[in-house]
Amino acid sequence: MGDFSAWVTAPTPANGGFVESFYNSLHTGESGNVTHYSDPKLDALLVEGRGAVSVPDRKAVLAKITKLLIDAAPYALLFHQSFTTSLAKDIRGVQRWTISGPDMTALWKA
Repeated sequence: MGDFSAWVTAPTPANGGFVESFYNSLHTGESGNVTHYSDPKLDALLVEGRGAVSVPDRKAVLAKITKLLIDAAPYALLFHQSFTTSLAKDIRGVQRWTISGPDMTALWKA
């Protein structure tokens, strides 16, 4: 095997990607909001989440967003994409996320 370098990222609370993904797909008037769902409470939480600086603050806002979306059930997801991750035995620190692929920000080689 040869030497290689890779840079991979996925939306996580640590990098703010979840908030941006939710904002672009659910905020009133955004081009990614293809369902045209509109909720002033959700819009306010999405703006709050975009401004959250710390990971605990982002996680707290994401929990509120998640609860609001579960309670409102604005649409039904008809499928869930499955992710398969293969790693060498000496790679550690991969965290799995259900909405995206693996979080590779904490990888390390044993």
